[in-house]
Amino acid sequence: MDNYERQSIKELLTEKYGDKITEAILGEFDRLSKIEEDRETIKQKMRKFVQNLLEKHGFDSEAFNNITPLIIFVSIG
Repeated sequence: MDNYERQSIKELLTEKYGDKITEAILGEFDRLSKIEEDRETIKQKMRKFVQNLLEKHGFDSEAFNNITPLIIFVSIG
């Protein structure tokens, strides 16, 4: 993911979920990108991480469904 894509994703996430959740999501992606080579594995782990994170912060399943396309994009990017 290049800097432009990262900034765009960061802005979208921050607008909907706030700074803390955004930084947690991007940080987890960075961490997984360093240890995992398989993009499908990264995507699955990111989905689980984000689902748990959103539930922990009181977001409903609709919030998770809305963020899923971004998770896929970030994971592929």
